[in-house]
Amino acid sequence: MRIAYGAALAATLLVAACGGSGRVAAPLPPSVAVTTTITGYTESQVLGWVAPTLNNGIAFVVSVPPNAPYTRLLRAAQSLSTACTVAQNELNEVSWVGQALLAKTILESTLTQTVALVTSPSPPSFAGALANNIHVISTDLSALERAV
Repeated sequence: MRIAYGAALAATLLVAACGGSGRVAAPLPPSVAVTTTITGYTESQVLGWVAPTLNNGIAFVVSVPPNAPYTRLLRAAQSLSTACTVAQNELNEVSWVGQALLAKTILESTLTQTVALVTSPSPPSFAGALANNIHVISTDLSALERAV
């Protein structure tokens, strides 16, 4: 029943569009036509996502006590690694220019290094290298925020 009704409605609309003459009516003028435009994000909007994402990842690592087992630090670092990957994807939502592009490129490099560090950790120096990367991420993120 619904299919028959839908077909009948479509046929009625087609005849109406043709003006009953079998010819298709002219398209609507541009002022009447409806268009959908997807606007891009701004650099500030993207930073509004990136900063909390990275700060949450950093918070996981910082919450691990200094005397905690290596495996606990590694689990927390995996959350930071995920945050780094998400942040890199978020940074690519915008076309960056000028100083912001340079700062974004530097931050992305640090994020890539952090993911690599967590992917292939070296236990004796892992904690120190991770602490250093966290400091550099924070510094690079601040530089990007200033550039925008």
